Amino acid sequence: MKFPRATRPVILKRLLDSLPTPAASEVRVWDTELRGFVVRVRASGRRWFAVEWMRERRTRRLSLGEFGAVTVDQKKILGRVAHGEDPAAERAGERAAPTVAELAKRYLDELASPKKKRWSIEGDERLLRLYVLPARRASNAVPT
Repeated sequence: MKFPRATRPVILKRLLDSLPTPAASEVRVWDTELRGFVVRVRASGRRWFAVEWMRERRTRRLSLGEFGAVTVDQKKILGRVAHGEDPAAERAGERAAPTVAELAKRYLDELASPKKKRWSIEGDERLLRLYVLPARRASNAVPT
């Protein structure tokens, strides 16, 4: 479904309910009020909200979620994009952050071993092994 640029609709629930399901692939419907806000209608009938913008000559896309499940926090992402931030790069940075297990090993190797006594290091290893690592081993150490 293509809309001429001058008559592109404002994305409302009424419009989303009336959009036909495409035969193949997907159809994108752009919002006229929020620049970069798009609804992607898939052949399966599912409708997804997304934000698309250009950064350093690349089109960036951030999926916000399925129709009916978008929260207020996800709408705030639009405001951050409008002010020049790059949420997709922030997410990539969070994924690249070291895990708690990596930080625990680094602590023991670089800080505890050269500066602490043997019994104190063993105590730290025991606390990490019994309490910290079982709960947070694979999670990234990103402040919340």
